[in-house]
Amino acid sequence: MPLLHLKVVPAAQGITSFNIHQPIKAQDIVLRNCSVVCNAVGGGGDSVKVYVPFLAGKEVNTSDFNGYLTIPLDPSTKWTSIAFNTRLGNEHIPETFDCILVDDSNAVITGTSNIKQVHLYFEYKTNSLY
Repeated sequence: MPLLHLKVVPAAQGITSFNIHQPIKAQDIVLRNCSVVCNAVGGGGDSVKVYVPFLAGKEVNTSDFNGYLTIPLDPSTKWTSIAFNTRLGNEHIPETFDCILVDDSNAVITGTSNIKQVHLYFEYKTNSLY
């Protein structure tokens, strides 16, 4: 099964732009793993939230109504990895899209924060465009 790896890095306005090799048609997708790398122990808050546009419909419902994917952080280490193994339906994934990082208070995460990078690993059925 093909793998989609997104490395989301804090940048201006918290936006990371992606340009993948080809679009991915709408199909079931499995969020296998999320990893968060911090610059230092602690200081990253309790969680980091990622806006993933192809999961922005009804795939992720949250109590704060923003639909961001929430990743809990372990404040005792610089690296947190969580095996989600969660099957999601996704919308069509275009070749170009943006992801946004925010902290647990919904403030945009920029390059000056303690969050260094967030890795999202998705598995899906086919690369076929048809």
